[in-house]
This record gives sequence, structure tokens and C-alpha cells, in this order.
Amino acid sequence: MIENMTLPRRRSALICAGLAVCLLLSHAAAVEARPRWSCKPRSANHASCCGDKIKLSQVLGQCDVAAYPGKRRSLKKSVSFTLTATPNPARSGQKVTVKATFKNLTRKPVDLYFVGHAGPMLRLSVKAKDGASVYPPPGKAPRGALLPRPGPPYPVRIRLSAGGEAVHQAKWKVQRWAWGDGAGPGPGRPAMAGAGPLKPGKYKISMSTMFAHEGFGLPRPEVTLTVEK
Repeated sequence: MIENMTLPRRRSALICAGLAVCLLLSHAAAVEARPRWSCKPRSANHASCCGDKIKLSQVLGQCDVAAYPGKRRSLKKSVSFTLTATPNPARSGQKVTVKATFKNLTRKPVDLYFVGHAGPMLRLSVKAKDGASVYPPPGKAPRGALLPRPGPPYPVRIRLSAGGEAVHQAKWKVQRWAWGDGAGPGPGRPAMAGAGPLKPGKYKISMSTMFAHEGFGLPRPEVTLTVEK
């Protein structure tokens, strides 16, 4: 076909073909740059990407893969996703441990996929009975307070053994919160400060674990914390 073209058209066709080859090669190089997934983390001093007791905070930055699975099957019958708060009930001023647990309910290994990011991946959210936000506090946040650190998100894969669990724990102080001056301890961390005791009542706590649960059939759980006098 190129032989029958005029010289300018032939040059254009060759340029387009060359660009296409370059794009394909650059894409292949980008895919090759990400190592093939295995149970071994990228850093030798980090926890394994596979097992029956996995701490999410130790593996979310180490077990990345090239892509999410093309076909996502429901995990509703094979994995449970729960949230607990201890102690519960609690009093204002106490520290509560919030624990998120993914448990493999089957007798075979199960792969779970998360959204990895260089920023804060595990955030707590606390709301009053009427839906008002307690944590993060209401009002306008300081500029950049909730923005993640620079860096694109990427897929993360872990493998739970039969009956295994993947967990994350976070501590939260039972109190009212207010935005500070924005001078947080580091990029992507909100500058918040205590603003007095939290009145007795029931509060709903949820946790963003960056679990890629869309299409997997797992809801995002909540736990009700009772605050006593």
C-alpha cells in the first residue's frame, strides 16, 4: 500500500507507524518496570504479602501488582469484613481501638485487592446520630489538610490463607475535634486538635481501608460506639 502512495503521504505513513511502535515499546517498558507479583514484598524487611495474619499497614505499600483482575467475582460468601471498637461503651477522654478485619471464610486461599497510594490510606470517620461529622471535624479544613502525598494510586494484592485474617487497627480519642492552623506533623495529615468533651450518645464509626470493594460484593461496615457520662 505504501508503494502506491506519493512521497509526502509515504513519509507521513512511515512517521505514524514509527510513533505507534514507540508508544507500544514505552507501554511494554512501563509494564515490565513493575515486578511480577509474589508473596515476597518489594523490601526484604517488610511482612509477606501472603499468610493467615496480615497487617494492612505493613503491606499496602509493598505488594503492588500491574493491574486489577479483569473479571471480579463476588466475595460476599467467601470473605467477611467487620469493624469493632474497644472499649465499648467508652467515656469522653478515653482512647478507643478501632479494628478492621477481613476474614477468609473458605478452605482455600483468597486474593484481596486494595488501592495503594503514597498518602494516608487508612482513615477513620466518626459521625453523630444525626449524621453530623465529629471526626474529621465540621467546618472548612485547612488547605491541604486531607490531601494525600503526591503519587498516583496503584493496585495492591494480598493473599489470605484458608481461615486467615487481614487486619488494621487505629486509635481514636473520644472527644470533640476542631481544625487547627494547618500545621500538621507531615504532608497529607490533617491538623486537628481536641475541642472539649464529647457528649454522651451513640456515634457511628467507619474506616476507609482503600479496599477495592466495588464489584466484589462486600459492603463497608460501621460500628456504633456508645459514649457514657
